[in-house]
Amino acid sequence: MPSCLSVPVSCIDSDWLERDFKTPIRRFLQDEGQHGGLIWLKVDAVDEGNYLLHHVGLLAHELGRTCNEIWVASSDPFIFWEDFFGTTDHCGLLHILKARTLVLVKNGCYLPNKWIRHRLLTLKGLCLTHGLVLFIPIFHREGRGLNGHPDGTLILKVPPFKESPRKELRILAVELLRERNPDMSVDSCLQMALQLTEAGPNSRTELQQWVDHYTAQRQLFGSEAAWPPPELPRLVTSAPRVSTRSMLQSRFQATFAWLHEAGENFFSWLGRPLFPPVQDSMDPFQAQDPLHWFWAMVSYIYSLIMDAADSGLLLLLEYREGSQPGELVNVPRPHFCRLVGALRTTLQHSLGEGVQKNQEVVFSWYHECCKTVKPERYHWRHLTECLLKEWEELVITLRDSIRCIRKSSGKSSIEKQLAMKARNLSLHQWQTIIYEVIHNYQLPFDSGQLTRKHYSQLNLKLKESVISEGELLKEARKLAEEVIWKETARCPIEAHDLIALGVPPGKRIGFLLEEANQLYRQNPMLSKKELLDQLPLNADNG
Repeated sequence: MPSCLSVPVSCIDSDWLERDFKTPIRRFLQDEGQHGGLIWLKVDAVDEGNYLLHHVGLLAHELGRTCNEIWVASSDPFIFWEDFFGTTDHCGLLHILKARTLVLVKNGCYLPNKWIRHRLLTLKGLCLTHGLVLFIPIFHREGRGLNGHPDGTLILKVPPFKESPRKELRILAVELLRERNPDMSVDSCLQMALQLTEAGPNSRTELQQWVDHYTAQRQLFGSEAAWPPPELPRLVTSAPRVSTRSMLQSRFQATFAWLHEAGENFFSWLGRPLFPPVQDSMDPFQAQDPLHWFWAMVSYIYSLIMDAADSGLLLLLEYREGSQPGELVNVPRPHFCRLVGALRTTLQHSLGEGVQKNQEVVFSWYHECCKTVKPERYHWRHLTECLLKEWEELVITLRDSIRCIRKSSGKSSIEKQLAMKARNLSLHQWQTIIYEVIHNYQLPFDSGQLTRKHYSQLNLKLKESVISEGELLKEARKLAEEVIWKETARCPIEAHDLIALGVPPGKRIGFLLEEANQLYRQNPMLSKKELLDQLPLNADNG
């Protein structure tokens, strides 16, 4: 009975590795591949490809050839190009290896067929130029289009498991059954092998799992196992789908249409904009690096929903349409709002109270998306896609919530809540108002700094005012002017500024502060530096 070998998926005889795999490689390396080239290994599974690369490594040692490995990540296989060829400011593996080196692309099956076909000539040309031989495993179905470039290329195909003759599959099943059940009768073994092969396993590994299942049942119950075989994970035979930059960019742009629809419904309902006009932000996807995509998206989304949006936006997200027409159901606020705030605060600022709680939210989400709390370079493409998916869901939820609230019987109650929220301007709205006042009066203040300093106080005064909703922005401007004029009357120099310049604590500090106040009252346009330059810091107080 011939022996069947797992490689580790296919059903082939024990001589296949030496006869049909190593021999063609030796011939290629000695003939047309001695100056470099490409060797494609068509396989059924990622593990099968890596198994063959291991034997290439053994063959390289036997031939006295240098061997080097490079890995492809399933979540971002496109990074392979940077690692191998390099970037504008980084030298890739291609440029540091010696000629005649064999390069083994581990997990090469993750490279998509379309990506490979577009770069095929470049791959081969650079390998020939540098004298390298590149070994790339690829799924059988992903290998379309490779046969059109024979020069400097060798294609080796492991016989697909599903194309194995039924006779060989039955022989393999018998061998596996006898190995696990040495006391099993010949007739039972043959009958069970026939049933297993008729069930259509798609890999040697799956056939082994079925054998293990039957063996366990037989040992437990002392009889043959029940039919049919158990449901098991099927073999993955194609490269995983990976979103390209253009795909992610298109999805991100599509969310603006939903936001526009939500904004129009909100304006026609309440007569005020949901999102006031804001300056267009930088396109998050104009850079090449997925890490940039991710953090640019975080900044944009946070600024839009937390700073620029109407103060009632988060309230709108707490309502959904119920089971009955016109019925509203109160639901918890989407977790995404907490997530995007935690991402921005923890990893872009890491300031203020609650940093640990923010980190817990962020790390938990990282682990959910990519099974680690410390993402690697190849995780950021997938994390960007996960963030974009949750952003899409939030925008659609917002659009649908506004639509159903307008038709519901509880609309008046929500309108009252929104009216109260409307007396609470966002940080962005206050900064716009304060900037306009400063610009009109040509005052030497930082609008962002002033806004952050007085934000809570301004909103409290606005809420306590008795003006109507239509007069809200006029009252806000009045409050902003009051704050700014108070700041104008306040000298920007304080005691710690003088101590920092070497003035010892004591009466001299008080004297210099009074002198600074007099100078500032005479000319409020003086900056802190100009005031300090006019103070007698080195003179004796007398």
